[in-house]
Amino acid sequence: MSNKKAVVIFSGGQDSTTCLFWAVEKFGKENVMGLSFSYGQRHSSELDAATHICEKNKIKHLILPIDVYSQLEAVPFMSEVQCSLLNDDLEIKTEDDSEFPNSFVPYRNLLFLINAAIAAKFFGAENLVIGVSQIDYSGYPDCRAEFIYGTQELLKTAISENVIIHTPLIHLTKAKTWEMALDLGILDLVYNETVTCYNGIKGEGCGKCPACELRKQGYLSFFESQN
Repeated sequence: MSNKKAVVIFSGGQDSTTCLFWAVEKFGKENVMGLSFSYGQRHSSELDAATHICEKNKIKHLILPIDVYSQLEAVPFMSEVQCSLLNDDLEIKTEDDSEFPNSFVPYRNLLFLINAAIAAKFFGAENLVIGVSQIDYSGYPDCRAEFIYGTQELLKTAISENVIIHTPLIHLTKAKTWEMALDLGILDLVYNETVTCYNGIKGEGCGKCPACELRKQGYLSFFESQN
C-alpha cells in the first residue's frame, strides 16, 4: 500500500468536506478518493451533496451500500435500538434520559473505518481520513481519540500492514473547523453546498436540529474572530 494515497470517509457534510480538501492538499488530488456510505440514513441529500462536490472538483468518489442497519430495523424483534437517523418516524431529540442522543448510530464509525480500510486496500492506500472531533460534538463515543487509536491498532493487527487514520479535526472546535475551511479556500463551498443538517437540508439547514445548532454557533464564533 502507498503512503501517498488516501481514502476519506465523506458524508457530504461540513466536517468531512473540510477533511476531503485537507487530504487533497496533503496527498494531491490524484491520490485521494472520497468514500461515502449508503447505510439506511434518514435522507439521501447528503449523498447527493457528496457526489456533487466530488464531481465539481474532479475528485474520485465512490458510494458503498451497507444495509445492516436497514436489515435489522426491518425485523420486529430487533427493536432495542431506536435511532432517529435511521427512522423517519422518530423525532430527533436534543436531550433525553438515555446514555446517548437518539441520533447515535451504534458502531457506525467503526463500520465505516473497517469498510474504508478494505476500500483503501483495493485503492492501494494506507491512509484513512475521518472528520471526527472530540471537542464540539454530539456526545458520540466513537468520535474520541481513544476510539480512533484503538481502531487503528485493530486494523494494523488484522492485516499486518501499516494503516494510518488521520483525524484533522479531532482537537478543533467548530469555529476552528470553519477557519480551516477558510485556509483551504473552500469556505463558500462548505457554507453553501454541504449537508450537515439531520433533516437533510443543504447549506444553513433547518436551523433547529443539534447538528445545525452546533454548526451555526461555530460559524458565529468564527465570524466574530475574523472581525
